[in-house]
Amino acid sequence: MTDYEVELIDDESKFLALSDIWNELLSQNEINTFFLRFEWMKNWWQSFGADHSLFILIAREKNAQATSAKDKANVVGIAPLMRSKQKKIEFIGTGLADYADFIISSGKEEVLCAFVDYLFSHRSRWNEIGLLEIPRKSSSIDLLGSLLKKHTNTSIIRQTVPCASLDLQSSKSEEIDALLKKKDLRRHIKFFEQSGAFSFQKVENIDSALSLLELFFEQHISIWQRRDQPSMFLDKRYKEFFKNLTKDLLASKEVTIWSMHQDEKLVAMQFGFEYRGSYITYCQSYDLEFAKHSPATVLYKLFIEQYRKQGLAIVDFSRGSESYKSRFSNAKTVNMKVMVYKNPMKYHLLRLYYGFKKIAM
Repeated sequence: MTDYEVELIDDESKFLALSDIWNELLSQNEINTFFLRFEWMKNWWQSFGADHSLFILIAREKNAQATSAKDKANVVGIAPLMRSKQKKIEFIGTGLADYADFIISSGKEEVLCAFVDYLFSHRSRWNEIGLLEIPRKSSSIDLLGSLLKKHTNTSIIRQTVPCASLDLQSSKSEEIDALLKKKDLRRHIKFFEQSGAFSFQKVENIDSALSLLELFFEQHISIWQRRDQPSMFLDKRYKEFFKNLTKDLLASKEVTIWSMHQDEKLVAMQFGFEYRGSYITYCQSYDLEFAKHSPATVLYKLFIEQYRKQGLAIVDFSRGSESYKSRFSNAKTVNMKVMVYKNPMKYHLLRLYYGFKKIAM
């Protein structure tokens, strides 16, 4: 018997009314990442939510006298969920969020139990659960493994992608120097310095930022076209998402844009997030004219050096195994996914697939 009651939020106006509670709880959460911020969730939903319905769960202590979603009384947890048209339960932001989790301020095991109980007592409303990008260090992984066993024998918990970072605080100076002063990097920087007026900056003016974003989109489209793959920015929803995040969070410096210029021409740009002592790299572009001189890699070196001087703790390269992440990182972890299937055949086929994949590896 749980000491918490769970309420479903499936209306956008009630979701938006949760803004104050949301970030307050997040500040007390075990995993406090930018991708759990209300502003991220809101902007993602407004750009991409049309193909989903909200399935946000909030947990309150049972003695709370709350009258609406805006009432903070005894709210201790939020499950930031949505449901696809195929009736799959996922975290809001799935696909674009590098990290995800539940938001719980206290009594995590009991609150998570209440969320799981709610989902299984309403199992007619979903066909599948797919919770992606939960950091391995989150206690949610082990807790969900235990809690799900009480309800089903068709769940899978496994590793998804590696996540790399550069620890600027705990690393020795010589170790960081070795990462930043490689011979090829010095050669590329020398080229830019000798080829004209060379500069890089953190963009802090909103009009300048929005103007540069248009060039950023064009560069990204060109890069992916060269790879014979479509850029996400061919879809106007992604452009609006990046612009709206910038409008909301550039002033607070949570959205951070680094740009590098040669004779005032944009050579490379990095779009990321500064949050709680970390910088999270997110998306980059560069001018193909300068590709052989590795402009994006040069920009990484330059802003890492700036963060080192400023005393930043972590540069988080987030999920993925791209070569540049290995080049600059000295710490690695992994993300996990939790999947639940109502269809036993699908579950067993996936178990078989993952078994073969493990053997192949």
